[in-house]
Amino acid sequence: MTLYTRLSDGAFGLSAVQVQAELPDLSFVEGADLTEWGFAPYAEASPPALEPGQTAVELAPVDGVQQWSVEDGPVPRRLIAKSTVTERVIDLGKIGDVHALLQAQPIFHAQWFAPDWPNVYADDPGLIIVLNAVGCTEAEILAITAP
Repeated sequence: MTLYTRLSDGAFGLSAVQVQAELPDLSFVEGADLTEWGFAPYAEASPPALEPGQTAVELAPVDGVQQWSVEDGPVPRRLIAKSTVTERVIDLGKIGDVHALLQAQPIFHAQWFAPDWPNVYADDPGLIIVLNAVGCTEAEILAITAP
């Protein structure tokens, strides 16, 4: 299927049906040269390969070929299962300290044991506060919150 660019305003990706609707008095074969009527063929190109956190943004065509720009987006926050965190805290021998702290802090306890939220963000401030409060080193926190 041939796509077209409207030369007057740079609109691109128009189908033959859309072009025909704008030129009702003209009968043409798909793929025909329509530059004298204000349209040019437009070649679609696949978006470029992306790294995690990147997005492809479609740009106006150059010489009838679709162009792309790659933009870095925010890095998505990573979820980790609370059961994984608990298992790693047990492995470090700090589960008693964490349990005592959660019992003493009702808000942290309620957040941790919320039945409808079985995960926690690896960078969750509450999680980091609790781990720091029970004496976890930065290396231990990274190990606990690792993917």
